[in-house]
Amino acid sequence: MRGVPGPRSVAAHWDLYRRRYRYGEVLHELWTRYGDVVRVPFPGRDIVLLAHPDGIHAVLASKAHYFRIFGQDMLRRITPWGLVATEGQVHDENRARMMLAMRKILARCVPEMAARACRHRLAMLQDGDTIDVGSLARDVTLGVAMAILYPATDDTPPTRPDEGEFAARLSRSSAWLLGLPLPLQWGAFAIDTRGTLRALGFQRKFRRQVGEAIQRARSRTVAEAPGDMLSLLVHGSETGGPMPEEFLADNILNLLLAAYETSGNALAWAIWEASGRPAIQARIAEEGGTMPDDPGAHESWMNDAHWIDATLRETLRLYPSVWTLCRQALADYRVGEWLFPRGTVFMASQWVTQRDPRWFANPFRFAPERWEEERAALAAGGSSNPKRPQFASFPFGAGNRFCIGKATFEFEGSMLLAAFFRDWIAEPVAECRPRPRFYATMRPDSPMMVRLRRR
Repeated sequence: MRGVPGPRSVAAHWDLYRRRYRYGEVLHELWTRYGDVVRVPFPGRDIVLLAHPDGIHAVLASKAHYFRIFGQDMLRRITPWGLVATEGQVHDENRARMMLAMRKILARCVPEMAARACRHRLAMLQDGDTIDVGSLARDVTLGVAMAILYPATDDTPPTRPDEGEFAARLSRSSAWLLGLPLPLQWGAFAIDTRGTLRALGFQRKFRRQVGEAIQRARSRTVAEAPGDMLSLLVHGSETGGPMPEEFLADNILNLLLAAYETSGNALAWAIWEASGRPAIQARIAEEGGTMPDDPGAHESWMNDAHWIDATLRETLRLYPSVWTLCRQALADYRVGEWLFPRGTVFMASQWVTQRDPRWFANPFRFAPERWEEERAALAAGGSSNPKRPQFASFPFGAGNRFCIGKATFEFEGSMLLAAFFRDWIAEPVAECRPRPRFYATMRPDSPMMVRLRRR
């Protein structure tokens, strides 16, 4: 690491620890000062931030076989058979089954589930209410996630908030220090001791509930199985064979974290940024007014809801729930003039690269129109942005770990924004100033309060 740009002083290490919940902002400051390849101060580890899209493309996609996910030892303690904790053939086989099941659920019932969850939650709103849009968004995404993952019966409602709460607590507790040497990893959990202990309690309860749901799914015939992912994976007749129970439990947890936690956070920021901007709300409301009552027609409607799509894309650019991806080199690896030794950890931060003024004009400004203008240019036979590399924006990751829930997020996000702003005008509470806080996922540091007026 000799000669690699970046701070080396004890003060730099202390500053990173002191601002550990602003870690993304620290990385952005390091990139601004030192450039596209930066040595990140971290005790006991060689960590390098790669900020240029070409370097990110190599590590995450074109040369991904030279790397493994960093922090897998800790991930395996939480979900040993989950997709995020496995590699090689085990990962690839189970990811293929999960993706096939997700595609089948998406085609059969995700639009209806997303529409039902939106209607149920928005029906509770009243004119003049002051609400936390973070809570609203997470309620919707939890309802959709539970309906997708679990069989719904008369005695087993599809929404069990305790499991969603576990996902949230797990995200907060596993925070930012996944890369510390093993003796200090559990010290990282001690930062939020009470939350960690409660998360472990939820984990035991969660696994017991998943085991019961698996047994119920197995007791049904294939013909009797409802349209849920767990039943598809248990029976395996449509996904290349049944998935073992230990794989099921861990991957249900992974999907909860992705479908509930990350999606809910992104949608909360989308509503918050649109609040107080009447022009954006009016454009979304206009497209929301054309949303069909029949969920089966929603895919066609989404293709024409260009402003809603632009709002979601701009939200994911500015507020990526997964704000950094870390990969550990399995062999010596060269970046430009530097040869990094085996074991070096490379960080690809969406928070940093997606705020780069080389690729995005006025990068700190929430401007959905940038995507709408590019779409219009493409439709007219032009180019979206010839100077912007492919990996200048990568909110869903890349390569063989690309997020399998992207399409589901787009359905529930489009429907929630359309239904919400079609009926309501949202104005932010003056004293409310939420900022991103960087845990394992990025969450707001305070409630995102808005006042509602009926449109």
